[in-house]
Amino acid sequence: MRKDRRWLLKTEMTLPTGRAWFLAIVIWALVGSGMALSTQPAQAIDGVPDDLASVTACAGPATRSAGFTDTVGSVSRTAVDCLAYYGITQGTGSGLYSPSQPVTRRQMALFLARAARLSGINLREPVDQGYRDLEDQSQAVKDAINHLSAAGITRGTSAITFTPNGLVDRRQMALFLYRFLKEALPGPGGVDVYDVVPDDNHFQDIGGITGEALDAIRALYEMGITTGKTPQTFSPGSIVTRGQMALFIARTLDHTNTRPAGLTIQSEGEQFFTNDTVKINVSLRDSQHIPIPGEYVDIFRTPFGSSESDFNNGRCTADAVRVIGTRPCLIDRLDHQLDSDGNLTISFQPDDHLRLWVWTGSFAQTFVYGSVEADALDIKVQKDAVAVAVSDDLPPNAEAILLGEPVEIVLKLVDEDGLAVEDDDGRVQVQTLLETNGIRDRRVIRTYSTDDQGRVRLSFTAEDPDPEREGDYARMDLDIHAGLLDILDRTTTEVVANDDNESSDIWFEWSDDPPSALAVRLTQVNDFTILEDSGPGLTHAITVFVGDQYGDPVANASVRLSSNDPSASSVFPTTQTTDSDGIVRLRYLRDGNDPRIEVITAELEETGYTTMLSHFWARLVKDNASVLGVPYLFFDTTRNLIVVTDPIPRVLNYKNGDKLSVDGEIVSTGDFERALRAGNHKNVTYLRYSRDPSVSNSIDLNNDVFD
Repeated sequence: MRKDRRWLLKTEMTLPTGRAWFLAIVIWALVGSGMALSTQPAQAIDGVPDDLASVTACAGPATRSAGFTDTVGSVSRTAVDCLAYYGITQGTGSGLYSPSQPVTRRQMALFLARAARLSGINLREPVDQGYRDLEDQSQAVKDAINHLSAAGITRGTSAITFTPNGLVDRRQMALFLYRFLKEALPGPGGVDVYDVVPDDNHFQDIGGITGEALDAIRALYEMGITTGKTPQTFSPGSIVTRGQMALFIARTLDHTNTRPAGLTIQSEGEQFFTNDTVKINVSLRDSQHIPIPGEYVDIFRTPFGSSESDFNNGRCTADAVRVIGTRPCLIDRLDHQLDSDGNLTISFQPDDHLRLWVWTGSFAQTFVYGSVEADALDIKVQKDAVAVAVSDDLPPNAEAILLGEPVEIVLKLVDEDGLAVEDDDGRVQVQTLLETNGIRDRRVIRTYSTDDQGRVRLSFTAEDPDPEREGDYARMDLDIHAGLLDILDRTTTEVVANDDNESSDIWFEWSDDPPSALAVRLTQVNDFTILEDSGPGLTHAITVFVGDQYGDPVANASVRLSSNDPSASSVFPTTQTTDSDGIVRLRYLRDGNDPRIEVITAELEETGYTTMLSHFWARLVKDNASVLGVPYLFFDTTRNLIVVTDPIPRVLNYKNGDKLSVDGEIVSTGDFERALRAGNHKNVTYLRYSRDPSVSNSIDLNNDVFD
């Protein structure tokens, strides 16, 4: 059993004399017995928990869904999934967890006994504790109760009864978890319960509670394990539900040494400024979540947003910069070893957005992604805002807003990387001018402060001047200024227009015209299909959406579909009618197997409005094929594919081990894909290409043109 360090501190005090000596003995005796004395102050200090865990046990694989169908949308879902990952709960059967059911004392014992092993609590061999009401319980329940009772974590309802089917109230729950934490091994980022000094008289309904129960409730509040039934009440007699228990136990585990299997990296905190000192915690556990001490770990950094594709055949590129050790991506003698609890904590000062990688291996081993135990963490630093991004909540196909309907506008501070700047000290001036049926209202100028997320949320509505009359319209001009910050227009294209001379001028248009089918959107699941060298034709699926001028779906609209592909002549042309969601779905079989670019046209028969899309029926590039500077039509970086024309559509598959370059300069896969997405290069060159995965191909992205 872990010793109470508060008692050790008491024994080191200078002994008083005389009457003070007698009073001291009485006080020590009362404190030691858990009797009426309380450390509760006369009044609240700040009403804020001071000893929160800065990292979590519910990280990485512990966040995956456990598949319980009755926790979807529940506030306890993440905690339930976490406990299921660790084997602490198994649900109530048939894919259910039953979060609203009350927790019994036997269930609580099972939960805590399973959690104890993860938290460094040494539960000895179960010895019968003398409870006579456990005869009809399973052996697992008996063992759990005897384990916890022997450890002092739980006690019976009498000397000879445990009442296993009795319900757990919030006071009992606090005692269970408080005693659990006294025995548990504190983890990195957690707080030792013996170090918690409650300084808040937060709950107004626990005045009648004394002794250990009061200490438990107040300590758990300071540690963030319970926030109370309401902001000011704990409701000690309320029965705990299974969902609430999952939340309590998950928050308790955050303070312990419980961590997911494998290697885990977490930061203490989420918001950082440039060159702040950030604590990074690394943990290594085996498949049973048991700490693995003594292993070497190396930490290096790559640019923010990078991923495994930024490694060259799994190996580090010049983008990798060391954080610890003498060289990045190498285990050396200046790298750190995990402590006896399987953890490592380092301090780090980020100077920009970045991604931290941690991995473990043997001495002198080199990092190869996919062959070593590794984890990554994105670090975002708080940069100065350089712009205000403006967005709205309108449907993507809207061309106007119905008079009387609101439009919600969000003005968001962003940094040079386009990431949100969470600053509640921003000031944005918005000038609005409403014009109804050509008559201008007065200009309104207001200055808004950003919230703690760096945002200003506004809502504008143009009222219909005469609901009985059609043909009314309105326009709202917005002139947005934020000092030296740029204004980025990310609003709905068809509804919002920009002043040609000043990008900060944006306007919205309202109308009371009856809804009518005006817009057609044509989409497909895949932009290209890979054809076999021989064989039957393949299927293709398209979706047509018809909307009105307000972006709402139009049902029963007639759409004529046509194709320029002779192999699809058995299907096209065809006329289809939209369903209640304004959608037509068409899947068709292509008769031929020849590569070509198919152009599909959708025409709205009511208005004659047309839209088109292209589909690439392509074959894989042949072995030993070579081309110089052929245009590429499309790329799919998730599957490492590029569609080129040489002269028919063909598919090029780049892979790990290929020599990828941009304008002749060798780059990582990630840089190659970023160049593809940037669209600054139009052509691809490859020489003696091979489909053999063991062959290293040379593929260059360029703008070269060869005759």
